[in-house]
Amino acid sequence: MSVKKEQTEKHRIYYCTFTCYKWLNLFEITKLQDHIYAWFDLMQQKYNNQILGYVVMPNHLHVLIFVNVYKVTAYSEAGVYED
Repeated sequence: MSVKKEQTEKHRIYYCTFTCYKWLNLFEITKLQDHIYAWFDLMQQKYNNQILGYVVMPNHLHVLIFVNVYKVTAYSEAGVYED
């Protein structure tokens, strides 16, 4: 289950994991990799954060994000990102 948690620490490295519903291979089935890479670009361009490393698997992904901004609320189960 997803958990919304506001992160208020800047200059930190966060480890994030996203899993697909029921561990289905949705990233592979839907060819979602391009959207994941676009999200990485958004995090870098809009929030000046850095993606330090990532692994995209067919049903989950792991990412290390260096957060430069003071407040990050870019979480949404529906995929909508807020400032």
